Amino acid sequence: MHVEPLEHRAASGAIPVTARALSAPGPHQRLRGSALAVMLLLTLPFPAGSAGLDIAAAQDMLLRQAEAALRENRLTTPARDNALDHFIRLLVLDPDHPRALAGMDEIALRYQQLATRAASNGDAPAAAKWLDLATQVAPAHPLLARSRDTVDRQLTAPILRLPLDEDALRQEDPELALYLTRLGTDAKRDGLFVIITSPVDAWSRWIYQQMATAPGAERIRARSELGAAASLEMRTLAN
Repeated sequence: MHVEPLEHRAASGAIPVTARALSAPGPHQRLRGSALAVMLLLTLPFPAGSAGLDIAAAQDMLLRQAEAALRENRLTTPARDNALDHFIRLLVLDPDHPRALAGMDEIALRYQQLATRAASNGDAPAAAKWLDLATQVAPAHPLLARSRDTVDRQLTAPILRLPLDEDALRQEDPELALYLTRLGTDAKRDGLFVIITSPVDAWSRWIYQQMATAPGAERIRARSELGAAASLEMRTLAN
């Protein structure tokens, strides 16, 4: 797909882009605090087909592309064909464009939701990645500071780490099965999140099955990971 660099469009006068427009007071000032937006503003090309359009038609085209990217969850990738890029192009044309400003907030909130979900599953690296992306898109969004506090509480909650005897696992030892069932009772009663680490997938499934047989209708929230040594982590997650 052919694209025309932004600086060429600005020089030709087809789409006026001025630093003055971006520095003027208004709601678009949030854009200036976004690391991604600042980096992209003067480097994003406009799509092929927009050269002959007037500003209103170009805005309409960019808005359709941005909405399509949002529906398909193309938030910040692939490069030059994602919701963030299209909304930033809209803000170059109209720094106060209400849907573009709201769209950037929506992207940040989607990443915030992914961060919260990852934290509730005990996945610290994913939670940090999603929250960092949300902050890059809309650093001044009022919900992000609260979300960071929630994620931090979830990820720093007390953790009980329990090594598991691999010979007993290999033999599916009845005493180990009873021990795991008791741990399952604790997990169901206290709403704990369980991380099962094992070098063998079949062992992880067996561990979960023993814990799941504990009394109670609650479903144990757990995930399994491949690791060199078999172990359990019991996490108390904040609400």
